[in-house]
Amino acid sequence: MTVSEIDEFKEELAKAMEGSGFTLATDEEMEEFLADSKAYQESSDGQADSMAQEAVMDFYLAKTAKYTWEEGMDEISGFGGSYEKVCQVMLDVGIQWLDDHPDADPQFSSYPNVTGIINEDNEDAETMYKVVSESTNGYASGAMMQIALSQAMWVRHNGWDEYVRIKKEAGDVDDD
Repeated sequence: MTVSEIDEFKEELAKAMEGSGFTLATDEEMEEFLADSKAYQESSDGQADSMAQEAVMDFYLAKTAKYTWEEGMDEISGFGGSYEKVCQVMLDVGIQWLDDHPDADPQFSSYPNVTGIINEDNEDAETMYKVVSESTNGYASGAMMQIALSQAMWVRHNGWDEYVRIKKEAGDVDDD
């Protein structure tokens, strides 16, 4: 992409975000955020926080989750570690919420080719979003929310067994 194409994309993204309560960070704000984030992650507090988060997710997945990952299933995120575990917790919580609310009809929308921005278009969607988001103790990114909610909705319509089958097929792909 050229610089002008990137600038045009940023303008379109900013327009798409209007009314969402979000704004597009400037390059300087992103550089500052990334530097602060890296410093925190490398600090002893950041490392302890990460270990605690992963322990909570491990406990949930081992003791509470109804929809558990099986051997050979491909990841949701592809990032592994605690990021993947958060995604799996969110998916489980989302599917369980749908199970517990069979008459609910959550409606979500998003923007083509934009990951991480999902709109809750009705009250059921707002409630489901809140429940799934709260399950992560604030660790969910917009991208995580979008993928977990969309996959939970897919499971509702197609079933967990079919989801497992597809994820196992994807997990069988040879990386060579």
